[in-house]
Parts: sequence; structure tokens; C-alpha cells
Amino acid sequence: MKANNHLNITLVINSLACGGTERVMPIMVNYWAKKDWGITVITLDSMTSDFF
Repeated sequence: MKANNHLNITLVINSLACGGTERVMPIMVNYWAKKDWGITVITLDSMTSDFF
């Protein structure tokens, strides 16, 4: 019997403005998304502070 390795992860961060944690967050999200895990990112600041 094969184990189900599908996980759901929720990440919470103040904002996606410039910074080290903000730089690493998309790297982690992409890594887990490639494993077909469910990813939710919650930011606490407004979208106007996000760096795109």
C-alpha cells in the first residue's frame, strides 16, 4: 500500500516587500508546489507593499 504524500501548507508572512525572508518564500513555495502539495500564502500587509 502506497502512502499518500500530499500535504497542505499555509505560510504566513507580514508582507512580500523586499527582504531576505520575502526572497526565500517563493523558492519554498515553488519547491513544494512541484511536489503537488497544496500551498496557501497569507500576507498581513496590504498588496501595495508587495514587491513584484
